[in-house]
Amino acid sequence: MRDLDYQQTIIERNIHPTGIYTPIDKAHDKTICECFSQIVAQYPHHIALRQGSRLIDYRTLDRFSNQVAQHILKIRGPQSEPVALCFLSDIDLLIGVLGILKAGKFFVLLDITDPKIVVQNLLADSTATLIITNQAAFASTQLYADKTHIILNISELLSGDNTPAPNIQISVNAPAVILYTSGSTGRPKGILKSHRAITYECRINVDEFRTSGGDVIGLLKRPTNSIAVLFNSIFSGATLSFFNSLQQSPIATIDWLIQDRVTIVNIPCAIFRDIAERIGAVKSQLQVRCISLTGEHTLPSDVDLFQQHYPKTCVLRSGYGANEAWAATRYYFDHHSVTTQAILPAGFATLCTEIMIIDDDGHLCPADVVGEIVIVRSIMADGYWQNEPISQAKFKLTDENPPRRCYYTGDMGYKRADGCLFVLGRKDYELKVFGHRVNVVEIENVIHQLEGIHTAIVTLFKEPESDAILIAYIQMQPNHRLDISYLRSRLSALLPPNSVPSRFIQIDRFPLNQSGKVDRKALPSPNAERPALPNDYVAPRSVDEVILAKIWSDVLKIPQIGVYDAFLDLGGHSLQAMRIISRVLQEFNVELTPQILLQKKTIAEMALTITTKNASFVNSTLIASMLEEIEASS
Repeated sequence: MRDLDYQQTIIERNIHPTGIYTPIDKAHDKTICECFSQIVAQYPHHIALRQGSRLIDYRTLDRFSNQVAQHILKIRGPQSEPVALCFLSDIDLLIGVLGILKAGKFFVLLDITDPKIVVQNLLADSTATLIITNQAAFASTQLYADKTHIILNISELLSGDNTPAPNIQISVNAPAVILYTSGSTGRPKGILKSHRAITYECRINVDEFRTSGGDVIGLLKRPTNSIAVLFNSIFSGATLSFFNSLQQSPIATIDWLIQDRVTIVNIPCAIFRDIAERIGAVKSQLQVRCISLTGEHTLPSDVDLFQQHYPKTCVLRSGYGANEAWAATRYYFDHHSVTTQAILPAGFATLCTEIMIIDDDGHLCPADVVGEIVIVRSIMADGYWQNEPISQAKFKLTDENPPRRCYYTGDMGYKRADGCLFVLGRKDYELKVFGHRVNVVEIENVIHQLEGIHTAIVTLFKEPESDAILIAYIQMQPNHRLDISYLRSRLSALLPPNSVPSRFIQIDRFPLNQSGKVDRKALPSPNAERPALPNDYVAPRSVDEVILAKIWSDVLKIPQIGVYDAFLDLGGHSLQAMRIISRVLQEFNVELTPQILLQKKTIAEMALTITTKNASFVNSTLIASMLEEIEASS
């Protein structure tokens, strides 16, 4: 069976056991508020939101959001404007979102766990003067606001009153959200999305997931990174269950999946890997039918974990997308899927979406040729908030009539002849090491294939007045230890020389950011200590070895180097080899080649080579002198 046909087979059978899924109308002429009203009429008593013991049904959610909307209108009037939301991971958030939209305004999500300067930058950039919060986040919100801001605590507003929805007209093209993707440094970048863009993209998601009123959608990530999940839920009549996995143990995460009977869940890859083995013992109690991995690229080892520990009724969903245009491609794995490649497919284009691969000259790339990934769709984000230059650079129109929008992602990848996309990472990940281009995603995928590796992250590291080197941070599987010699030997056989990391650092647990992704900026800097090597430290035993150890230490920036420590295992590379050889020539007046550090790779072996060369030189000089004496006396 063709790959595309098998993907469709997996999707078709991955429907909620109740079988109540019905496709959503493809007409994208309704606002978010109109779509929500239809769901309320269809599922008034279904539980819409759940957080622990707190439950809110759709009718109550509708009534609460009406109360918030009416208060907003009293304070600010009906004009379109941004309104900020400051919440923890709390179900009041969605009440605030719907209230803002019903008042004809658009929302900006702020995460109060971010540094104060980040929140203040986003507030300033959005120009929002009204901030919606609740009692749990009220005190924190006051720290970020100034005299120009009005803070509305919705915990003081919600009541049992049957408040009607505001009677105002909202255009489907009206802005609905500014979705910020950064803001820690420089000017924040906010993605502006209309009602039409969100209903369009969410209907694609709901149809593909076969989401229904019988589903419970689990939300593990912070809401600022989960807008699509929020709307996917309320557009289908499903229950949205909140859970802050970053503040809970893996066991608590599993208990939540079981107790709340979660059927669809988006899990950051790092969390998925932490809980997978523990899942195996209780998988018969799980109701999960679809797991969607987020945050990092999906690895063959992730598929192995899924197939070993999750029930056979469950499928694993990987894919590719961007905040500017949500689900762009999808790929499903079941328990019969076979993974034979280091880089797994990102999948086939979702409904109403086309994926193009463009070269540096703007031309379409043939099958299997790497280029920039461009997402093409009739409706997507409108651009960047108050940033027209970047909007024009990243969003373009096709020459069709009517034209479609193209989003230039900045990601690199290629398509197979059948249209399946493979993602290789950001253009930023195309690093140059000693003048040669390397791709850290490819290196990470190769490392993950090796025995005993749990997770690997590869980064470029550069100190002042030093060479940029690749560093691999390694988390080992239980009962395995880091063996640098083994890793280097295997990788040298599988990768070009400049793609083999210079340093390998074992790490017990990777630092995660608030989105559940590995926080590369928080990875520890490599220290100057002797790395963990298979052999014990042996101090220099002769004058020559003492001098060589000093040379190696100066060049490699490692204070303690044993005479049996291998040059490559210490992180040495070709430029450092040349520097060592130059210093050896100065100190010993012996000319060696850098290749000797690969053949005679330790201080002990180099010292022996120098002694041998000196002895050879002395013997040849003595013989020449004797021959001269013989010739002179004859």
